[in-house]
This record gives sequence, structure tokens and C-alpha cells, in this order.
Amino acid sequence: MSEPSPAASLPRADAGSGAAAGVIDGTPPCGEADRGGRVDTASPTPSVPSEPIELEAIYATAPIGLAVLDRDLRFVRINERFAAINGASVAAHLGRTLREMAPDLTPQAEAVLRRILETGEAVRDVSFVGETPAEPGVTRTWVEQWHPMRNAGGDIVGVSVVAEDVTDIRRADAVLRDGDERLRRHFQRSPGFICILDGPEHRFEFVNDAFSRLFGERKLLGRTARDGFPELADRGVFELLHRVYATGERYVASGVTSLFRQSLDAPPNELSLDFVCEPMRDTFGTVTGIFVEGYDATERTRAAAGLRASEDRFRIATNASLVPFTSLEAVRDEHGDIVDFRWLYVNAAATAILKRPADELVGQRLMTVLPGGGPGSTLFRAYVRVVETGQGHDIEVSYDADGITGTFQNVCTKLFDGIAIWFMDITERKRAERMLLAQAEALQVADRRKDEFLATLAHELRNPLAPLRTCLKVLEHETMSDRGQRAVGMGTRQVVQLARLVDDLLEVSRITRGTIALRLERVLIQQVLYTVVEAVSARIEENGQRLVVDLPH
Repeated sequence: MSEPSPAASLPRADAGSGAAAGVIDGTPPCGEADRGGRVDTASPTPSVPSEPIELEAIYATAPIGLAVLDRDLRFVRINERFAAINGASVAAHLGRTLREMAPDLTPQAEAVLRRILETGEAVRDVSFVGETPAEPGVTRTWVEQWHPMRNAGGDIVGVSVVAEDVTDIRRADAVLRDGDERLRRHFQRSPGFICILDGPEHRFEFVNDAFSRLFGERKLLGRTARDGFPELADRGVFELLHRVYATGERYVASGVTSLFRQSLDAPPNELSLDFVCEPMRDTFGTVTGIFVEGYDATERTRAAAGLRASEDRFRIATNASLVPFTSLEAVRDEHGDIVDFRWLYVNAAATAILKRPADELVGQRLMTVLPGGGPGSTLFRAYVRVVETGQGHDIEVSYDADGITGTFQNVCTKLFDGIAIWFMDITERKRAERMLLAQAEALQVADRRKDEFLATLAHELRNPLAPLRTCLKVLEHETMSDRGQRAVGMGTRQVVQLARLVDDLLEVSRITRGTIALRLERVLIQQVLYTVVEAVSARIEENGQRLVVDLPH
């Protein structure tokens, strides 16, 4: 593009209004312009057409800076808003260069002007950063639009500049970006999974590390939820997101179970999730996206399922048990004192003893169903003591009230803020025990009488033994045959043996008491054998047998 001639410069502007004193055709003004931008008609030169009133109004009322500069970056026209940016009046700008008015911004402006002169095209949304005389030491930012201005021959003779001070906006944006970055860092450190879905298609704008660990390293950013999780197509998840986005109502879910894949080719893995879908709104209240936050509740759900299964097995086992079982929780007053108990569970065996079905007991208070076991009873106080001390009991209770009569073994232990009770009707057993006790007492009486009889018998048998022993002693000194001596010796030994038996009968009471004592003494084996032989000699003779005993002397 050819350089315009010096005559093809922009007309100068009036100092009062900032309006140009001539048209952009290379014709300089010939007269003096008044404060309204009008040229004196008394001047010998022809008048210059005035600028349109609309342009004057725009320059006067525009909320942004407007200016026209020639190729030397000299102000030809400027409005009050632009002049205020540089901290000087409109009149102070006209005819002066940008370097004179705002030297800190001149290098940037010169670069933009060169680009326009080289390309002939406008430069839009260019940022200018620097200081102005209006606020020394303060760095501000403007976004400007630079458009080339041409004369009738098409040559660029200057530029039209529109400037908007965006310093506060940029600062606010920086604060928002900083806050957003801090928020994202916080989201990244969150133990729960978080994602942000943008727009009605629910495109992933953000996912935190916990989200990636839970659902796999998928490339989600920029993709829709449907593309990122195709395995959820028939689970109603996407319909849920559409509903939240359309209605602006949050959705809270707990224990939602579904199959997820760590990657598109991985086998499905069942997860249970707690999550909330919160609609995100702009400054006008319009829903623009969805914030999703949640936690992996798989282990908790499995534990709860295991606990339910365990409870079911427990109920099945206890209900099938022949041992009556029930559990109750404590009912407390405003002071925290236990005033009653409430049934939580009763097995079939217990309902048979309590003579009421389970549905009439569970949820009811103890004193309502069994008033005989109320606060004044020993059993109630025992239950309270178990809860308050944590020490269980195993007691026998006699009960005769509320249609229940009998003796019961009551085993009670603390269960949370309540009690678990095993109880059995031992009425028949106690009756049998009483019968056995009576029989035992009768046997003791009979045994005592037997002892008394044996003692009497022993005493009566001892009386004739003394004369027999005396007679044998006399015979031992008489002269007789060998056979007679052997007979006397045998009689003496048998009398001694009989005396010992009588002594044992006298000691029978000690035998029954378990206090018998053994007397240890030395004996000759020959004497023992003689006694044995004498005891069996009569039988041997009757059978025609002959016994030979050879003993050492």
C-alpha cells in the first residue's frame, strides 16, 4: 500500500468538543473553529461541513473511551471517557501524540499501528497493560478495538480506537480463577469422588483423582456422560441427569448399586454408591451444569448385607431353638432412669411360655404385657441391674401371675441399652429334684438304722467270744494228742479271726462316713497261709483231695 501524502492527514479537532474540524479528505480547515466545532463564516476560506449530530452524541455519552489518531499517533478526536483514562482534558489531548500523553502505552500502540498499516485490517480485542498519568504507579488493563481510517483515495490516514477499561473485570476474573483453582485443589484432595458435568449433554468438565481411581483411568474430559459410561445406558442414570438439569432440583441417593468397568474392555465390577447431584447455576439462575459428589459405599453396603444375613441366620436359628429367647430394650424417663423394657424379638419357644404370639409382644412394653414383672418385682430389679452394671445373671425365678405359673431358669446378659434373656421352664425338673431329695433323705435314715443294727449285732457277738477264748487258752495247757493240739490251735485262730470281724462291724459307721483307717503291721506269711488252708481244708476233705504245703521254716 502506498504511503499517503502529507496533505492526506486527518483534520484536527476542536478543543471544546473533541470534534474534527474537517472531513477526512485531505482538505485542511481554513478558518478558526469555535467551541462547538463550528468554523467562523467570516473567514475568507470556505466553511468545512460539520460532523453529524449523532456522532457528537455518541462521543459525549459513550460509556467507553473513543478516539481518533493519525498515523503519528496524534490525537485528532477524543471523548471525555478516553481523556479521563490519561488524566487530562480533551483539549490537552488534541494535537498531541500518545507518547506525550501516555508514554507507558506508546510501544504497544505503535506495534498495533504497524500491524494495521502492514495488513490494512482492523485489530480487535487487543489488550493494553500499563500506567497512565491519571494513576501513576497503578497498572491497569484495557481491551481496545483499532480500525483503520481511510481517505477518499483509500489510503490509511489514521485509526479509530475504542478502549474499555477491564482492570476490575480482569482482577475479578483473576480472583475467580484463583478461587476456582483453590476449589479444584480442594476437590482433588477430597476423599469422595467429584465430577462437574457441563451443559445439557452433561460433558465432563472436571473429575478428581478419587473419581478416576474408582471408575478407572477413562479419558472423560470433554466427553458426555453417556459416552464415558456406556455400561449405564439401561440404568436410568442419564435420565436422572436430564431431570436434574431440566428441573433444577438436587437429587440425593444412598446405596445405589450398579456394575461399572475400570476400562471399556474390563469385566464389570459391582459398586454401591452414595451421591448427590447438585444443579449449577449462572448469575441469572439458569442451570448450566451439574455438580456430582459421592462416596464409595460398597464395603458399607456389603457389611450391611452381611449383617442382615447374619441377623436372618440368627433369627432362623433362635426361632428354631427349643430354648426360649427374647431381647428387650430399656425404656427411660426424662432423668435417664429405666422405668420399663420394650420387646424387640421373641422366638417361637418363648411365645409358647409367654402364651402370646410374637406380633403381640414385639414393640410392647414389659409391664403392659406382664405387669407381674413390673418395677416392684425382684425380676425387674435384676434386669435393671444387668443393664446398669453390665454383669449378667443366671437365676431361678418362681412366677405366678399373668396366666403364667412355674419355676424358670433365667439367664440374662446386657445387649446394647437392653437385655437378652434365655429362660426355661424348670418346674418339672424342680419337682423331680424334690422327689430325689426326699428319697435321698429316706435312704439316709435307712442307712443310719442299718448302722445302728450292725453296731448292736457286733456288740452282741463280742460277748460270747471272751469265754471261748478262755476255754481255748485252758485247753492249750492240757496234755493231749497231736490231733487234739491241732484242733485247739485251729479253734484259737478262728476265734481271733472272728474277733477281728466283730471289730470291723463296730467300725462300720466309720466306713459309711469314709473315715476308715488302715493299720499297717508286720505279719508272717506262714500265718496267713495257715489261715487260708484252715478256711478251705473242710472243702478239700469233702472232695477227697489232698493239699501239700511246703513252707520255709
